[in-house]
Amino acid sequence: MKNFPIQLITQTIVVLFFLSCTKVDTTFYEDKYNNKLSIFSNKGYNIMSCKIDNEPWLTEERILKGNFALGPSTYEVYIRKEGLFAVGDYANFSWPGKYAKSAIGSDNINMYIKLPQANSLLSLNQFNKKRIALDTINGFFRTLIVGSPSQTYYSKKTGIVFFETLQIDSLGPNNFRGKISGLFETSDTILKITKGRFDHEIVPEIIK
Repeated sequence: MKNFPIQLITQTIVVLFFLSCTKVDTTFYEDKYNNKLSIFSNKGYNIMSCKIDNEPWLTEERILKGNFALGPSTYEVYIRKEGLFAVGDYANFSWPGKYAKSAIGSDNINMYIKLPQANSLLSLNQFNKKRIALDTINGFFRTLIVGSPSQTYYSKKTGIVFFETLQIDSLGPNNFRGKISGLFETSDTILKITKGRFDHEIVPEIIK
């Protein structure tokens, strides 16, 4: 029994050590005009929110983990080159998340943008301060909403996106950093996305 306080102190130190290796790097400020959605920002708050059929939906939090933490870091957005008609002809902005009312979820919203220059993520910089009509040629949306009776992931959804900020810098071969922010919505009537807003700091782990 005499060793109990020492054991408790030791366990507490170990727990605090591992917790100190984990950081939540998402900031949520609620939009007072759109309940449960984040404000539209350009500060690197690392969040995307929108309404799907008028229900608030948010991305997962960005959780950064150090060398001694359990598991890898997780991010709220991923950007990948994908070849749909040719090698690396589209950039896929993929947002994992869930409805605000859900405790857990494994939904995904994907926005495909046709690259101005095939296989070049840096060519996305041409869209800074630009509005793009996603007409299934210039780009499109795909959604994976688990449990939705109207879910049709492989259907291409039309819509629009405005990039308030789109800055991608090269740090070396296939190594990028930057920031993106903007607004978007879809024009479909099934699983209609409205009031979409995003604000992300782009780090090398996110974009490939």
